[in-house]
Amino acid sequence: MQLMPWQSLGHSLRGPAAPLPPRTLLLLPPPLEQPLPLLRADADLLLIRLDLLLLGSAAQLSCSLRSAAEVSPGAGSDLLDGSLLLSAAAAGLSITAFAAPLLPADHWLWLEASDPSGTISGLHLSLHLQPATGP
Repeated sequence: MQLMPWQSLGHSLRGPAAPLPPRTLLLLPPPLEQPLPLLRADADLLLIRLDLLLLGSAAQLSCSLRSAAEVSPGAGSDLLDGSLLLSAAAAGLSITAFAAPLLPADHWLWLEASDPSGTISGLHLSLHLQPATGP
């Protein structure tokens, strides 16, 4: 007879972790000169979806999403595997595939924006996360 650790037993009885409520931000206007910390994980989390909508007139913006124990421009893990180009002419962007979807406990998640053009009046961002649990 093989015994399971209590953490694995609890996971097998409860099933997979349910998604957390989305974390939504509306930045009017978004900060462009420095990294924007979005959250610090208190437990291991999985990023399951990111929704972005750029507001403005003829506006475009490049964005990247990063994580590390400390917030530092260009440092840490790139969760998107490169920059995204957002355009106010588009209906928004929803991303469900990530280069590194795991956000470890005690790590920061931040947004870096660059190369703005046009008149940017705001950025709407929704993070969809779930606890990273497993046997």
